[in-house]
Amino acid sequence: MNTQGAEGSIHDFTLFKRTVKTWRYRPYFVMDKGYEGICPLHFKALTPIKKSKGRPLAPEQKTLNHEINRRRMPIEHAFAALKVFKILSTRYRNRRKRLLLRFNVIAGLYNRELINH
Repeated sequence: MNTQGAEGSIHDFTLFKRTVKTWRYRPYFVMDKGYEGICPLHFKALTPIKKSKGRPLAPEQKTLNHEINRRRMPIEHAFAALKVFKILSTRYRNRRKRLLLRFNVIAGLYNRELINH
């Protein structure tokens, strides 16, 4: 899979909406609460249920949220590993042409580490 990038400060959901039009297939997504707006785009997405003001979640909804978050945990661990290299956590100040290449190399190193453990 090739990594998409954009110049400047752009929210990842905005970038997602721009690039999704070029995809050949529509996979199933497991997302966090920040992606609530994906439902009108007709995607199969599993997002946690937000607690409404003044009303707590039902036990079934809490269980569902726990299962969704359990599936998202490896993704969050991968983001944390990429942040160790400071490529996601700070402003990238090197050549822009090489940003996606370096990002993919670091992601590849992380994947190799996962496979070898």
